Amino acid sequence: MLLPINKNKVAGFIVAALGTTIHGLAFGNSSVPETHHIAPDKVSSYIKLFEKQFARNRLVVDGESCPLSLTELDFGDDMLDLTAECNDKSIRFEVNTNESRAENVVFTIPSNDSSFHNLPLTFYSKKKGIKIFEDQAGNQIFNGYLYDQKEESSKWVKVVFNDSFIEAGNSELKVKGNKAVLSGVLGTKSYIQIKDLIEQHPEVKTLEFDFVPGSLNDDINMHTGRLIRNAGLNTYISSTGEAYSGGVDLFAAGKVRQYQSGAKLGVHSWCCKGDKPANLLNESDKAHWSQITYFNEILINGSDFYFYTINAADFDDIHIMKKNELLDHNLVTEFLPN
Repeated sequence: MLLPINKNKVAGFIVAALGTTIHGLAFGNSSVPETHHIAPDKVSSYIKLFEKQFARNRLVVDGESCPLSLTELDFGDDMLDLTAECNDKSIRFEVNTNESRAENVVFTIPSNDSSFHNLPLTFYSKKKGIKIFEDQAGNQIFNGYLYDQKEESSKWVKVVFNDSFIEAGNSELKVKGNKAVLSGVLGTKSYIQIKDLIEQHPEVKTLEFDFVPGSLNDDINMHTGRLIRNAGLNTYISSTGEAYSGGVDLFAAGKVRQYQSGAKLGVHSWCCKGDKPANLLNESDKAHWSQITYFNEILINGSDFYFYTINAADFDDIHIMKKNELLDHNLVTEFLPN
């Protein structure tokens, strides 16, 4: 499921909800129509559109342009705080989603001047910050000068990003022998990484979860889980591993699901249909159907597990599953000693 954040407060920055596709099949012990927010036969075109949009995310500094990718993301009341990287440059800014300016903008580049001992140079916004506007293609544009008072110099900085910038997540996947280690926030980027892994590394049999705090795009995350299950990959989490929310959704997709004592698997509700979180919706509500479809594909009594997760903790909280809960819901197939 999604990260424990209320994304409804970040209008214009998060991918819009897609329509529901219903095929009229029954799964498991909960008879609901097979439901997908992204139809399985539309995933390929969805990814192609995402890649096209993602290529538009750029950081431009004094006319020099490079591709932009998300490194950190945090949400607050009417605020979006993010850090992005572009080659050896980084930029951090806070956005008040009710305003047309970004405040507390910090831009950092390495210094090539030996007198500074190659320490980074930091530029920041003066007074009113950087102007924000949206172009006709739906890209958010951050435009203005950042100034370094100490060095009395400035840089003209332009940041271009769209929904795909956040939807991508920031996950990393590293192949180590017959294992691949997954870390970071899941998103559309994760689907591409897992698909490439399956196609390019047939020697990999196990997906290990390092620190996976959740997902920024549940709709594609469930299809990522289907990739894992259809490829017959096993999932494993070590004693120091942590997987929460959408990370647990992916862990559940493993053919064999190994858990080492001490690992943390955390679940919660999601937010929201209208102003109601999932745990306050009627169990027959259609908003549950896509998740029920997914969990009934990959787990015995998957719908029971789904309803357990949304009642275990509120959407802005997390519940760490205990051993008896892991057993009761068949989430783990093999327990390993620490």
